[in-house]
Formats: sequence, structure tokens, C-alpha cells
Amino acid sequence: MNEVSTRPRNLSWAAMVFSLALGFIGIYIMNSANCSAMIPGVIAAFASVLLAFLAFARAHFAQKQSGEERAAAEYRKTHGKTELFDDADEALRMATRANVQFVKYFVPFFTIAMGLLSLLAALLTWFRWNKMEAFAIAPKPLPLAILAVCCCIATLIAGSFFVGASRNKGCRWLRPSGAWMFMTGFLYLLSGIALFLEYFDKARLTIDISMARAGMVLIIILAIELLISFVVEFYRPRLPGEEERPLPESRLLALFTEPGGVARNVAASLDYQFGFQVSEAWFYRFLERTVAPLFLLMVLAFWLQT
Repeated sequence: MNEVSTRPRNLSWAAMVFSLALGFIGIYIMNSANCSAMIPGVIAAFASVLLAFLAFARAHFAQKQSGEERAAAEYRKTHGKTELFDDADEALRMATRANVQFVKYFVPFFTIAMGLLSLLAALLTWFRWNKMEAFAIAPKPLPLAILAVCCCIATLIAGSFFVGASRNKGCRWLRPSGAWMFMTGFLYLLSGIALFLEYFDKARLTIDISMARAGMVLIIILAIELLISFVVEFYRPRLPGEEERPLPESRLLALFTEPGGVARNVAASLDYQFGFQVSEAWFYRFLERTVAPLFLLMVLAFWLQT
């Protein structure tokens, strides 16, 4: 973005509104259809809301810092360089200090708190499921199944848009929210499948809780990743001039939202360790383009064999 662009903040607001609406629709489906499989999807939707809020706050602080630096540059241009201004320059950089402190202190706290809340919600729900002897059946599963699948399609489109927009300068912090939108869409799809199977009377008594447990396992894994992400990011090798990476960004979700994301992290680590651009070699380019799609194809083939 340029110095006065409001695009990152506007996109963050849009992500917040969309994820919030998606969460409320999920609550409606969950309550109307007695759908336990929708609970992980609702958790993921509100996680996307929190991450969109974090992206908005980051864009706000970055814009304030940019305005402060622009004002300081204009002052120097008008009045010249003076000792009085130089002495007071650091003391007056309130927006710059606020931005640094936000990234250094608030973002790690936010990431750990979000991981703890997600893990606590998942475990409490899991224990509550274990105590239930039976699960209610949806009275009218078909319309709500169609609604869940429509939400899945809309979420995948929105997630693709926000992940794509995050590649623009200044919008990098939108990527975690976009990745969790993909996760939300997948969990809504599981709920829709469960409701469709209930409608066709296939595994009617077990499909809802089976899908719910599968989705909750994914939530627990991502919550644990959030808790350990601070340690992983602290020890991750970095190259000079490397783009800032949001701390709560999931590397696991990047396998599906950006199949080349893991390969780029491996390339950065190899470049750092060997001291030259290993990732520019032809054989590494070949592996980067083929290994990830081949691995996904093998996983799909293995699942089809079951």
C-alpha cells in the first residue's frame, strides 16, 4: 500500500463482517438442526473474526506510523535539520513505538490467548459429548444441509480472495484470517454432509458426532499450533530484508491454502544454512513444483482406497 492507503483496513473490516455473519449462520444451523458437527465450524468462524481484527489493528498502527514519518520528513524538508529537532525526534515517535510494541508484545499475547481459548472450548465440548448418551436428530435436515454447503462455497471464494489480497503490499496480515476461512468452509462442508446423510437415513445415529469429532480434532491441532508458534517463530532462520510474517499464521493451513508456502519456508532455511541461493537451483525449482501436488495426490489416492 502507499502511505495513505486504507485498503488493508477496509479489507480487514470486510473479513470481520463476513466471518461474523458466517459464525451467526453456523449458530443458526447448529441450533435448528441439532447439528454438533457445526460446533467446530463456528469456532473456526469466530477465530477468523479475531484474526481479521488483528489484521485491522496492524494496518491501523502501520498507517499511523507512516503518517508520523511523512510528517517528520516534511518538517525536515521545510525547516532543515536542527539539533533541537534531532533531540526531540525519538521522543515524538509515539506511533512508531506503539506499532513496535503492538507487534512485540500484543501479538504474542493475542496468539497464545487465542490458542488457549480455542483449545479450552474444544476440550470442554469434547468432554460434554462424552457424557451424552444420545444426540438429537435434525427435524428438517435438507434445507439446512443446502445452507451449510452454500456457506462452504461462499467461504472458499472469500478465503481465496483474502489470501490473494494478502499478497499485496501492506495486506500481509490478512492471510491468517483467509486461511481460517478455508478451514471454516471445510468444517461447514462436513456439517452439510452429515445433514445430507441424515436426510437420506445413512448412519443417521452416528454421522453427526463422527463428523463433529473429526472437525474438533482439527481445531485442537490448530490450537496447539498457535500455542507453540511463538517458539517456532523465535528459532526460525531469517534472511536480511525478509517480509514480516504474522505470528498466528498457520503453517498447517498453508499446506492447503498455499501449497508452495512450505516449500518457500524450506527454501529460506536452506539459503540461510548454506549461505547462497540454493532455492534458485533448477533441481529445487523442480521439486517445489512437483512434490507438493504429488503428495496431495497420494493422500487422495490413499483415501479413495479406503
